Amino acid sequence: MNVGIAILIILLLVLASVMRIGGGILLLVFLCVVGWLAITMLVRFALWAAGHRQVNPGSGAGAAGRELKKVCPDSRCGRVNEERARFCAQCGRRLP
Repeated sequence: MNVGIAILIILLLVLASVMRIGGGILLLVFLCVVGWLAITMLVRFALWAAGHRQVNPGSGAGAAGRELKKVCPDSRCGRVNEERARFCAQCGRRLP
């Protein structure tokens, strides 16, 4: 999908620069697509970063009534899973 959007942006930029009539409209569309793409990438990065936070092993359920979480033992994954989970929701590895 990202490749398709990149091709669309390049085509819009070429059309906007080649065409003298309507070039301003195409440039406006191009800028809107670039803005939409930038916002989408920022949101995806924020969701990715929020999903990869690790819980401090010293903080258990006893502290302020928080629920215990299980962190995936795979160093490349590190996903924080629910306490009742037996397998990692991201990589499928068995949790301790």
